[in-house]
Amino acid sequence: MEEGGTEADKLAAIEQGIANLARHLSVVGEFGVPCVVAVNRRPEDSDAEVELVRRLAVEHGAFAEVNDGFAHGGLGAADLAHAVVEACEQPNSFDRCTRSTSRSSRRSRPSRRASTARER
Repeated sequence: MEEGGTEADKLAAIEQGIANLARHLSVVGEFGVPCVVAVNRRPEDSDAEVELVRRLAVEHGAFAEVNDGFAHGGLGAADLAHAVVEACEQPNSFDRCTRSTSRSSRRSRPSRRASTARER
């Protein structure tokens, strides 16, 4: 969308684009862990835009907070930090041993470089 559209146009674009966020949240949900969405506020963002993104993220099952760090530094990110702590304290069903693509299974395979060196 072009910059400078009306507020209604911007809100409609957010509503339409939220499907992408919903898909990402669905993928995270498959791993059984809570998800936190950082709604990064930029100076040109309206309160309505920021709140819509936050609300839609919550509706799709995420913890979500506004990150005002761009304008206010660490203090602007405090609510987001609290949301991360809260999400970490939630029960989860993540079990890396049941994932076939875990890092440990990828590391156990010899690298191509190692096998080439052994052949010499």
